[in-house]
Amino acid sequence: MVFVTYILFQRPDIASAAEQDVSGTQEIWFDSSHSITVDYVIRVTYGLDEGYSGWIIAMDPVDEYGIGSNTVNIE
Repeated sequence: MVFVTYILFQRPDIASAAEQDVSGTQEIWFDSSHSITVDYVIRVTYGLDEGYSGWIIAMDPVDEYGIGSNTVNIE
């Protein structure tokens, strides 16, 4: 906490934040013959202090890419 406070109050010129969308595809196997493929987009908000460190502030699903039901029916 002291380190972050030092950056924000003593060196405000170098502390900044940004956002970036991260996407991917992952296959999830339920058993040896059933799986689903999940496509995802996550908006990552992060802070950085050049020359010191970086940290993740938030990771949120991106609504514009169709977050839907969490129910999966397998037949």
